[in-house]
This record gives sequence, C-alpha cells and structure tokens, in this order.
Amino acid sequence: MQEDIKRVTLDSNVLISAVKENEEYSKDCIEILNFVGKSFILYQPTLSITELYNAIGKTKGEPQAKKALKDFYKMVYHLEDYGSIDQCERVGKTALKYQIYSADAFYLQTSIDFKTMLISLDEKDFIDRIKTKDVDSNVYHAKDALSEILKEGR
Repeated sequence: MQEDIKRVTLDSNVLISAVKENEEYSKDCIEILNFVGKSFILYQPTLSITELYNAIGKTKGEPQAKKALKDFYKMVYHLEDYGSIDQCERVGKTALKYQIYSADAFYLQTSIDFKTMLISLDEKDFIDRIKTKDVDSNVYHAKDALSEILKEGR
C-alpha cells in the first residue's frame, strides 16, 4: 500500500447521503467517495451492507439499492465480519464504553481494529461522544473530513 493512501472507515450515513444526493451534506459525502481508490482505501464492517441496502431500498427502491451495493463492493478494500459471539461481545463493550448506539460501535470498532480514520454525519450522538473519550481513532464529520485528512498528509 502506498504511504499517501489513507485508511478510512465510513459510517453508512456517509454512503447513504452520497447516494441520495439531496441531503444537507450529500455534496461533501460525494466528494469523499471521489477520493476512494485514489487517496483513501475503505475498511468497512459488514453491517454497512445491511444499512446501505435498507436505507436506499426504502427511499429509492430495490433496483437502486442493488446498484448502490454493487458500487459499494467495488470501493471497499476490506469488509470485516463481526459475526462471532466473541466479536459481537467486543463490539458491545465498545458501545458501552463510548455510550454510542450499537450500530455505530461496529464502525468505531472497525476504525480501531484497522487504524483507520472514521467519517460520520452523526455529530451529536456519535462523533462528540467518542471525541470526549480517549479513543485510538481519528474521527471527523463529513463536512470537515477532507480538509482535515488531507492536511494530515502534508
């Protein structure tokens, strides 16, 4: 892997916002995805598949959900499956430690395990909660992610 390539984990809300194209931060999310494969490689929990398919399917229909998944699979460098009992318990402990939702804990755990930068749209219930703790992960809101991550590379 090239040194200038950054490891990134995207909360599914970033992926969903990019596909929907009509949300407040959709343009930021689309711009982030434009860096995947060039400056970023994605490490994602398998939960991303379910969240992306469900959210896009509900709002844009199943054909669009299938297309979004096909595009997602092309972008992802590594999918981490936290399906074992031990892994699920470990993710549960992460959720409890940081007082975050269980689904968010999968993204944070992936970020911690693979030393990635984590990008989300959920400032109040996710980003702010983990930033107040001593977390071994760089966490950014999508609106700030590119400027902050690319600044770190200098």
